[in-house]
Amino acid sequence: MASGVLNRCGACSRILEPTVSYIPCNGKVAFEAFGRPTDYAGILENPELLKRVATRLRDVYGITHLYVPKLGSKTLNIVPGGPGCFPDHVTIQGVNIFSGIIAEGVKLPPQTAGWIAPADSPTLVLASPKTKFIVYAHTGRDNLIDRQLIFEGRTVRKLETVVKSAVETLISVRVRQVDIESALLLGIRPPNFPHPSDHQKYGPFNQKMIAYLTNKWGKGVVRVHQEYSLDLAELVRTQLASFGVPTEGGAFEYDADMDTFSAVHPDTNIEMWHSHARDSQHGGSGFARNGVLVVNRNRVED
Repeated sequence: MASGVLNRCGACSRILEPTVSYIPCNGKVAFEAFGRPTDYAGILENPELLKRVATRLRDVYGITHLYVPKLGSKTLNIVPGGPGCFPDHVTIQGVNIFSGIIAEGVKLPPQTAGWIAPADSPTLVLASPKTKFIVYAHTGRDNLIDRQLIFEGRTVRKLETVVKSAVETLISVRVRQVDIESALLLGIRPPNFPHPSDHQKYGPFNQKMIAYLTNKWGKGVVRVHQEYSLDLAELVRTQLASFGVPTEGGAFEYDADMDTFSAVHPDTNIEMWHSHARDSQHGGSGFARNGVLVVNRNRVED
């Protein structure tokens, strides 16, 4: 995927501007990511910030429905966008904001948008020319692997990975896997996501995880730098391919240069993104989050 459009004047604009934006999936999706210095964690409890996001959505895209799930679903569920699926509703700046449900993603109807607030986790988007729905999902490490299955040999999950949940959600609207387009956006890159096998606390789990992942998903999902590092993008791509989704020849879009851990603004050399891994290395809380806005650009009347 081509590099995203980098905003160089976010601070001097009256309207909230993304740090970087993409138009993947043959123009069906607008993806906007908002990074430092603003902390986008808990946006529903920040009325002024929520107002700015709503204003951008209304003024730039003419969209009046925004879905804000709370991350942390143990079932890896993707919920349908619609007023009846989200119990909480508030209207700000003419935008209807729906929340109050725990989920790892949303199936967005045309001319609606979704929001999540990750740190180092990538966001997966699925679309297809065969439907006007799109799906987005939070593809952090623990949504891509089943820790309990790896370490204890048993599981309570129905699905091992959120990627399968996202694919099954889109094919539920009569889309074949072969017709699905995919894009993975942001996220931490392998050199900055080490899982050392000799780590004092996590070494035993890391050893089992590395062996499990290379056996099930192939050696490419674990890179060897100075130590073992997990390649989240390759893991997502491999999982998509295993579920029948095309990933070759540009079918899987991905900006490999945009690393939440190390990317810096070209004008200031200041880190662009909040990073749990980087913050934790420097004794921080790691709780700050980036903002991700996913817009379904398909028109109802097309």
